[in-house]
Amino acid sequence: MNEARMQAQRDAHVGTLPGGKRMMAFSVVSAMSLIVTVVMVSLIVGMAFGLPKIISAAHADTAIKDGYSTDAEVVEISQTGVTLNQVPLMRIVLRVDDRGGQREVTIRQYVDLGNMPRAGERVRVVVDKSDPKRVTYMGLAPRKP
Repeated sequence: MNEARMQAQRDAHVGTLPGGKRMMAFSVVSAMSLIVTVVMVSLIVGMAFGLPKIISAAHADTAIKDGYSTDAEVVEISQTGVTLNQVPLMRIVLRVDDRGGQREVTIRQYVDLGNMPRAGERVRVVVDKSDPKRVTYMGLAPRKP
């Protein structure tokens, strides 16, 4: 019996620090909770910085409901490397004939290969009345005789 008591005292001292303070045991449960905490913090931080970009990209993809049609000149056009159903996402720099003169706008829009403008060509665009920076490419402008 005396041997059992000594073993219990040794076991009781395994988890203590000098001065009698108890040491917190690191278990699988605490490791998992640490991992879950790190993942959750990463998700929250990622959403805080990434969500506004996603929302603005979704806003840019919505159709312009209250806009006016005008002509523009293609200054520069290039592929972004992204395709959707084999339709490339294009980066187009346009010189828009606006009500107050001309201004340059850069847009990103999916354009099928049969409707692809070249630099220097005139195109039809729709400009959002509430946000004139939002422009949608509609196609090639009719040639003037």
